[in-house]
Amino acid sequence: MIAHPAIESIALVGLPNPDRPGSELLKAFMTITPGYDHGGDEDALKADILKMATEKLVPYEVPKMIEIRNELPLTSVGKIDKKALRAEVQQVEPGL
Repeated sequence: MIAHPAIESIALVGLPNPDRPGSELLKAFMTITPGYDHGGDEDALKADILKMATEKLVPYEVPKMIEIRNELPLTSVGKIDKKALRAEVQQVEPGL
């Protein structure tokens, strides 16, 4: 999925699926490449990214949700902090 020109960085996080205990939903957290013009339509950009992911990835690798952010949390060594992202989602959406 990182091949899309709009994606600067991305983190994929598996979250518990409330409809199917024991399974997960994949959520993508991403930042936009500086200077990329998406016309201000985030929904169209998300749809374009999902379309590309559906074409290039197997079904279980395609995220069910996409969240576009200005920045992603980093660990002390500069890697994307997926634990922090999971914790944020758990606080905002306790059912997930």
